[in-house]
Amino acid sequence: MKNARGNSVISDGLNLTINYSLVDKGSESSEITKLIYDLKNKQYVFSIIPEKIIHMNNGIKYYYVEAECNESKVIINAYGKQAEELFKEVHKHSFLKNKI
Repeated sequence: MKNARGNSVISDGLNLTINYSLVDKGSESSEITKLIYDLKNKQYVFSIIPEKIIHMNNGIKYYYVEAECNESKVIINAYGKQAEELFKEVHKHSFLKNKI
């Protein structure tokens, strides 16, 4: 489901998977903060949280998480500075289900 700006939105009660890709484009980290708070407010629980940032073969940082609520799943992929911001934001919350 997308909002007027073409961005995916979190919805209640649907059996779906939403995939976010956050690319380092010099954007604000507030997008990540808002996304994490939206997930928390919708009762999503992080089901996959890697404990460190991955460095891809080309040197770019990569980080991802998965969150679940009922039958819905959200996957967030982040690259570059966004990977660092996602890592920090996810790890400072206490609504974690599992760590890998």
